[in-house]
Formats: sequence, structure tokens, C-alpha cells
Amino acid sequence: MTENDVLFKVWFFIALVTIGSYQCHRASETATL
Repeated sequence: MTENDVLFKVWFFIALVTIGSYQCHRASETATL
């Protein structure tokens, strides 16, 4: 495993968490409306 593979996995994980939390935030907003 190279350093680039590790960096890619880290960035991919961060992107997934960011998108997931953003969608949850949007869903809760529309639910309260």
C-alpha cells in the first residue's frame, strides 16, 4: 500500500462523512418545516 492509497482512503472517508452529515442535516430541516 502506497502513501497515495492511504491519502485517497482518508479523503474518501472524510467526503462520505461530510456528505452523510449534510444530507442528515437537510433531512431534519425539511422534516421540521
